[in-house]
Amino acid sequence: MIAKALKWSSIIVVLLSVLFPVGAYFGVVAVFILAIKARKARQLLTELSGDTPVLVMLFCVLLSVIYSRDTLMSIGGAVMICLNAGFYLVLVAELKNIRLERYYNVLNMACALACIFGIYQFASGNLSLQKSWVDEKTFGTLVRIYATLLNPNIFAAYLAMNLSFGLARFRSIRGELLLSINIILSSICLLLTYSRGGFAAFFAAILVLCLLKERKKGVAVYLAAMTGAFVAINSTGYFNRAGLAAIYQDSSSLYRLEIWKAALNMFIDNPIFGHGIGTTWYYLSSGSEKLYRYILHSHNIYLQVAAEMGFAGICTFTYLIAKKLWEGFSILKEKALEDEEYIVQGFIACFAGIAVHGLIDAVVFDPAMSLVFMGYFALYSRVISEHRAEIPVKMKTPVVQRPGTVRLLNSKGALKLLGSKSACEKKYQKEEDKAYQA
Repeated sequence: MIAKALKWSSIIVVLLSVLFPVGAYFGVVAVFILAIKARKARQLLTELSGDTPVLVMLFCVLLSVIYSRDTLMSIGGAVMICLNAGFYLVLVAELKNIRLERYYNVLNMACALACIFGIYQFASGNLSLQKSWVDEKTFGTLVRIYATLLNPNIFAAYLAMNLSFGLARFRSIRGELLLSINIILSSICLLLTYSRGGFAAFFAAILVLCLLKERKKGVAVYLAAMTGAFVAINSTGYFNRAGLAAIYQDSSSLYRLEIWKAALNMFIDNPIFGHGIGTTWYYLSSGSEKLYRYILHSHNIYLQVAAEMGFAGICTFTYLIAKKLWEGFSILKEKALEDEEYIVQGFIACFAGIAVHGLIDAVVFDPAMSLVFMGYFALYSRVISEHRAEIPVKMKTPVVQRPGTVRLLNSKGALKLLGSKSACEKKYQKEEDKAYQA
């Protein structure tokens, strides 16, 4: 009964992470309580021990807390990371008992509902805009939707992530009705966010997907159509957000440059372990005279990691990215199953989008986005986890039982060294017993 409640609670939190991001964290706490009652702690620790990149990253977070300039603040930041990481581990474990197709349908449903609300915002004008989202000259004339994710750039990054998986999965409209609706709604909403960074992430992700997929033509045509539509709606009227000149003159872009300088100064002040995890929002504005209020993140994931976790964090973060991508490419090289292939392709494309978007924004570290990302990351890691368990036959076989070892122990040189054939056999048996005990 508790196991069933845990499974459904996890699914509900995945939905809430998109539809009600703030409330979703209360759901995460409930999921942890159910996981403890269901005696899943050992299974979760096993998942964590097998996921070396995540384990190393959590250790680096601990170091960041220890060497933080504000320990209490960093403890708060570490708690948020642990909530995300813990929910990720629960999902990876629970997805072994849930059909991947059903779980993916839940992700599609959440996105479709968010998109419907976003389109309603645009049609009704029932939304609240902040001056920092647009150039000060176009404030009040440019309407950017954000749906349930509170910010148009966060919503755009989420849509780019969702479209990466959707286009990797898509086969035909008739066979994938929910997915088709999701792709159409997500495409419309991505354009209505007017997010240059979000579209850059989308473009990079779909370009990588074109390289990974065997059926490239349809994806390439779709990418060309979306690029044309984005340029068209951002190059006409009172606002022009598509040209490079517009980017240089845009007050929101200049504001972002100032934030980057402040984040770089934070890193220079504490280059080894950084200021401490979760301290950016407080210390960033002190790094520049032109920043006068609290800023949640540094609008660049690489500078964010450098500022908060220093050189140690940058190395660990690079290892995490490289290891996860290498595992995905290894699965594709091994000719993964069709249900696994689109997940791996979609996530690699999604990661490429995040890497590009991370140059100009850090929305993946925003609490409203990080939990959403965990839902997709867990899907990918579930596939990785299954393949990680499939150790090659040669590695499963104890060393002393491998043909080469047997031939060596029966060779003349071994007989001469050990003194007799019986001694060789005893040595062989002794090594075999040790292998099985290990």
